[in-house]
Amino acid sequence: MRIELINKFPKLPIVLLALSLGIAGCRRDRARPQLDPALASGSSEISDDNPTPEEVETAIREKPFDAKKVAKEKLHASNNAYEIAWAQFKPFDLSKGDGEKVYRWSRRWMEAQRDMATNKIENLAAIKAHFDRMRRLEEEVQNYARGTIPFQQMEATRFYRAEAEAWLAEEKSK
Repeated sequence: MRIELINKFPKLPIVLLALSLGIAGCRRDRARPQLDPALASGSSEISDDNPTPEEVETAIREKPFDAKKVAKEKLHASNNAYEIAWAQFKPFDLSKGDGEKVYRWSRRWMEAQRDMATNKIENLAAIKAHFDRMRRLEEEVQNYARGTIPFQQMEATRFYRAEAEAWLAEEKSK
């Protein structure tokens, strides 16, 4: 049954979450994982039937979802992805990275920090950190030799900073 899969692969829900967030991808140059021979041969005990509500409830009770653990994983992954995106963007080689990627990962990092926040000050700090990163991005682009970066890129970074500034002002007013 499907419950047995969850028991056999306890990190499966986390991997699926990571895949849906786009932080864990498959590269073609990596070896493909091999299926368990029992599963590949069709001799497994897994049926095509959906689990009953009682089976689902039992599985949930046995292995509860650890929201804090997943939130920490999202926080660390988004932080790392942001740092990689910034490193790719920093030399201003737009073929390797652009402000959009830096913005996306900064925003995801902010959202992960806000998910972990337990009070208004931590929530405000997450938004402020995103605002600071977007202001830094805008300054880097604006200070770089004008005319060598597409105008759209300059305007996009201005938008990212303005959006973060608006979120910060809104949070401060609460």
